[in-house]
Amino acid sequence: MAAAGAGKTEHIVKTAFSLKSPVLITTFTDENVNEIIDRFHQLYGYVPTYVHILPWFTFVIRYLIKPFQNDFIRQNITGIILEPGQSAIYKRKDDIKHYLSDGNRLYSDKIGELACKFYDDFDGFTIENLGQIFDYILIDEMQDMGTYDIELIKLMLRNKINVICVCDPRQSTYKTANGRKNKGKDGINILESFSQIDVQIDDKTLNTNHRCCHEITKYSDSIYPDFPTTECDTNYVDNHLGIFFVRNSDINEYLHKYDADQLTYRITDPYNKNFRRMNIGVSKGKSFYRTLLYLPGTFVKWICKGGDLAPKSRADLYIALTRARLSAAIVYDYDNDFKHNIIKRYK
Repeated sequence: MAAAGAGKTEHIVKTAFSLKSPVLITTFTDENVNEIIDRFHQLYGYVPTYVHILPWFTFVIRYLIKPFQNDFIRQNITGIILEPGQSAIYKRKDDIKHYLSDGNRLYSDKIGELACKFYDDFDGFTIENLGQIFDYILIDEMQDMGTYDIELIKLMLRNKINVICVCDPRQSTYKTANGRKNKGKDGINILESFSQIDVQIDDKTLNTNHRCCHEITKYSDSIYPDFPTTECDTNYVDNHLGIFFVRNSDINEYLHKYDADQLTYRITDPYNKNFRRMNIGVSKGKSFYRTLLYLPGTFVKWICKGGDLAPKSRADLYIALTRARLSAAIVYDYDNDFKHNIIKRYK
């Protein structure tokens, strides 16, 4: 289990490089796949031939579905339909239309389920065969897994596949699939899915934030008080460190003074078009020296007054704050007499 800024991607890359035997690295998003490839080139100048890097759905289809599809799906699978909800809910599980569209594309929320079906149909040979191809499987951002995709990881572990997973449940904003399987044991509770399996959970190796200043690290920990306290080894010397509130009327001045990267919650949110901007969701895994955050009112209300905050909102806030090394500023029109016990006012 890793904390923000702990170097999850670099840890995965260095581990894979050191194994010197066939290894698969897989993760949910294409962005993270590209980041892993880039990190190999940064560290070593190339990706070794024994390292295979694939997005999760591509991996499952290529190794756990297509080699075994002929007895059930005779059509050529032409692609994927990304399904944020639940597809084909009125189709029986023994009907190929439960998994496949009229255009022979797999519904993304059924990819893991179909792979689990083939595991049962072939008496476990699908996973056994996987162990003959790869000596190790490394899964990055495991907190993004949902429903039957979690089940596939459990099947790998039960079949003694060498699996190494890296995750930060606090950054659970995406999900491979939504459904009843493993519901409530995903996202922030992902580790509960593996409570009945003999696995080792390491919450020490990647528990040091090498990115954020101490003030940001400490406050971001308060978003998830039940998690282990994050260590911080940064030692920045700067006259503008920590978290700040900035009024709308001061945005232009602040951006000119500190050249902060703007992070918006929605792509439609207003921002200063003379300076850099990125969506908070896209910023996951990235680092900036300074950020200016345009957060929803519910986030700011929680920061100022506490109370309830939905799990995804909590994860988005954690991600937004922990992108910055030196300072994270939050746009908020505070009153002249406003005070916060941790967050400072820009003026």
